[in-house]
Amino acid sequence: MEIQDGNRIIHIEGWLPLDRETDAAFLALFTAFFRDPTADFQALLGQHLPTFERAMLAFFDNNAQSNPLQDRFFTNLTTIWKRYLDQGRLSEAKAFWNRIVSTTIAWEERTGHRVHKGSALYFWAVTAIIQGETDKGFLLMHAALEEDILTQRTPLPRTPALMFAMLDFSEPRQFFYAFVKQLAGFLSQLLAAYQGLGASHLSLEDIQARFLNHPPSAHAVFSFTHCLARLHLLDRLPRNSLSSQFAGQYEIGILSDFALVIDEALAFKDQPHWRFIDLAVFLSGRASLQLSRDDLAFANASKDASFDKTLTELIDGVFRFRDGNVRPRLECDLAICYCIRNHGAHNLSSFPAVSSRFIDLRQSFLNVLFLTVDVLY
Repeated sequence: MEIQDGNRIIHIEGWLPLDRETDAAFLALFTAFFRDPTADFQALLGQHLPTFERAMLAFFDNNAQSNPLQDRFFTNLTTIWKRYLDQGRLSEAKAFWNRIVSTTIAWEERTGHRVHKGSALYFWAVTAIIQGETDKGFLLMHAALEEDILTQRTPLPRTPALMFAMLDFSEPRQFFYAFVKQLAGFLSQLLAAYQGLGASHLSLEDIQARFLNHPPSAHAVFSFTHCLARLHLLDRLPRNSLSSQFAGQYEIGILSDFALVIDEALAFKDQPHWRFIDLAVFLSGRASLQLSRDDLAFANASKDASFDKTLTELIDGVFRFRDGNVRPRLECDLAICYCIRNHGAHNLSSFPAVSSRFIDLRQSFLNVLFLTVDVLY
């Protein structure tokens, strides 16, 4: 599609033709938008979107059963969204998709038909995550994935939303590939610390092939990616901004969610057991560690008596178990996971050791997950 604006001709890249009336509505919208692309979104909203939306609803009426054409429709709208994005106008980019999706949902509720909104939700999610709204972005991304699942009638459709949710850093054919690669790079840094223990040559590619591509459940890998993104967000904040009690509560919440991922990863390989203490003992045995059920129970009892002291001593490798001996790093990491898994399930309060030693704690949890993949997957 080309737009004539005085002596200027603007070529719309990636344009996907639909039908004469709808194409004419897009032409009118794009012409108005590119005449003054710096205009406030409210101007577009008040002056031009209502007319366009009438054509949009008529398009849905005429193509209620055609998911491919619906997908084309939303893909064409990325022309405006990308311009907002390129100009750094993220709030307006989000507001644009919010308006389009809300209008679409209203049509669905009125007619009883479903429109395939996967693309719209995906690009809205991208915008939210770029702006730092990680949880909102993940909610929208998984809403996009649900649309893809319904449309393609398969639990794991090979769409950009799934590639994002499963941290598929090997597939560059996704709009948000740069962010996925960024998360993979962050994971690689955490993996390097595990490799530095001399316990393994586990690679990032091994994690993808053995765990991300073949997880115990889709939910487990979705939760893993979400936890990793939240850790990455915290990593970009100044550490002195994370010293409050609320920061400790937020951090222990992430660690507790990570513990659930580890729990599910272990339970998938040790079907008879479901309690985390039994799963931890199972991992200890398979990894040739010496951590016993009694060791874990002793560490947990010590944690109940003095949370900060126990966690700090386990992190520093100086905690003395019932036999009076200290343990190697990976055994302390496994004890830390059990203590916080047990704490997170019963207590919402935070303690200074969580915020002050969070970098060490997150490494302990990743070490246990890496160990799980290393010896069980």
